Amino acid sequence: MRELIYGLGGGIPGGRQLKAVIPGGSSTVILKGDEIDVGYDFNSSCKLNTAMGSAGVVALDDRCCMVQLGIRISEFYEHESCGKCTPCREGTRLDDADPAPARVGRGGAVRARLSCSTCATGSTASACARSARRRAIRN
Repeated sequence: MRELIYGLGGGIPGGRQLKAVIPGGSSTVILKGDEIDVGYDFNSSCKLNTAMGSAGVVALDDRCCMVQLGIRISEFYEHESCGKCTPCREGTRLDDADPAPARVGRGGAVRARLSCSTCATGSTASACARSARRRAIRN
């Protein structure tokens, strides 16, 4: 993956540092910048509990706010979910009902329990990697 980002992709512009990588589209588990010394193939992705997905690799530099990224991705799925599974269809709507506390890190115990239980259900009841990604972000 390092060769893909720094070799073929030309690296991170402006001398910025790599913060994270979305290895296969927004429904895959996001990797930290120091997890890219692996092959970009099915088995290597599985070892990191992520996937190649649509193979749309996004390299995020040190200016990216991961909370804001999570909110934007969640807002996207609130409207673009396929609707097949309850955790994504309903859980994303519940998580997005009041995103302001998440921005400042004060979501509260009740909201945290709701989000975690929604994500735990999603890990076994989902039709795609979306709910597994949500669970990984929470941990």
